[in-house]
Amino acid sequence: MSIAAISAHTPTLSRILSPRELGELTGLAPATIWRMRRRGELPEPIRLSPHRVGWREDTIADWLAKRTDTTSGQTTPAGSNGRSATSR
Repeated sequence: MSIAAISAHTPTLSRILSPRELGELTGLAPATIWRMRRRGELPEPIRLSPHRVGWREDTIADWLAKRTDTTSGQTTPAGSNGRSATSR
């Protein structure tokens, strides 16, 4: 099946982000990604195979935009408590 044929059946093709790419994009550690996923704070990934998941880039972009909107434009990395590692 060609890309054109797939595109005809899919409204928009979005790049799939691996867990590593999601971490690079958001600055979240792998453990934080999985914790947030378990708590329902992160969009559900797409199961690509029995041992592989990924997130649609457009879904993550929308999620990030909503997080920015809810904080009045001030974003804080998820999982951050506002303290530096040296202030503990």
